[in-house]
Amino acid sequence: MCGLKVRFTQSPERRGVFDYALHAEVVEAKGISPKIFVYHQSPAGIDGNTFAEFSHVATPVDFQEIPEDAASETVPWYRTDKLVVWVRCVSDLQLAKQMLVDDIAGLQRSYDTLSSVDDFVNQTTLEFSENGVQEVPYVAKPVPGAPAVKKARRK
Repeated sequence: MCGLKVRFTQSPERRGVFDYALHAEVVEAKGISPKIFVYHQSPAGIDGNTFAEFSHVATPVDFQEIPEDAASETVPWYRTDKLVVWVRCVSDLQLAKQMLVDDIAGLQRSYDTLSSVDDFVNQTTLEFSENGVQEVPYVAKPVPGAPAVKKARRK
C-alpha cells in the first residue's frame, strides 16, 4: 500500500489577475514516488524562454513514462513534488484544493490496485454471450523463464 502526506497552504498573493495562491507539497511518501504533480514544459518561444504549466496529478502510467524534475528532449512533461495553483477568488481556491485532494486519493487507490500482486492474480473476466454475463476466474499462468514460486507447506 502506498501512502502520501501532502501539505496545502493558501495565501493571498497578487500575480497578474490572480489574487490567491494554493501551494501543495508532498512531505512524505511511502511505497510511491513523491513526484506526483505533472507539468508540461512549453517549447522555447522567439525569445528563447520556456515555461512550465501544471497539467494534472500523475497516474500510475505517468510514473513509468514521465521523468522526474525536468522534461527531456523527447518527453515535454515532468513530475515534481511541489505545486502552485493561482486563482482569482476564495471559492476557486477551495474548489482547486478539493479537486487536488480527490485526484490524489484516486491516484493512491489506483496505485494500490495495480501494485497489489494478489489483486492482479485474482482478477476475473466477464464473458458476454446470448445466455447473459458469466464471470470467469482469472488463472495466473507461469511466465517462461521466470523463477518458480514455492508454496509454503502447512503443518
